[in-house]
Amino acid sequence: MPVTTTQRSLANLRERGYLPWIVEIWNPYTHTKRDLYGFLDIVAVKPDVVGVLGIQTTTVSNLRARIKKAMGIEAIKWWLLAGNRVEFHGWKKVNNRWIADIVDF
Repeated sequence: MPVTTTQRSLANLRERGYLPWIVEIWNPYTHTKRDLYGFLDIVAVKPDVVGVLGIQTTTVSNLRARIKKAMGIEAIKWWLLAGNRVEFHGWKKVNNRWIADIVDF
C-alpha cells in the first residue's frame, strides 16, 4: 500500500497507463531533496500521448504553494513550450481513502 505522496502518484500514473520514473534526487550530505528543474518529482510517458508528463506531488495543504513556486521557475515555461505537460498532485484522505486533487498545465 502506498505510503508517501510520491508512491501514491506513481500508483495513480500506472493505473492511468503511464510509465512513470522518479526524478527527484536525495542528497545524503545535505539531507535534502532536489527536484528536476526545481519543480518535478516524477516524469511519465504514455505511448498514445505526445510529450512528457511532469508531476509535482505533495499534500493538498501544500498544493497551492507548490504551484506558485513552480510558476516562478523559468524552466517550467521551457518545459511547457517544448510540448510537455505538468500535473500537480495534492493528496488528501477522504472517508479513509486517499484521493488526489490534480491541477494540470
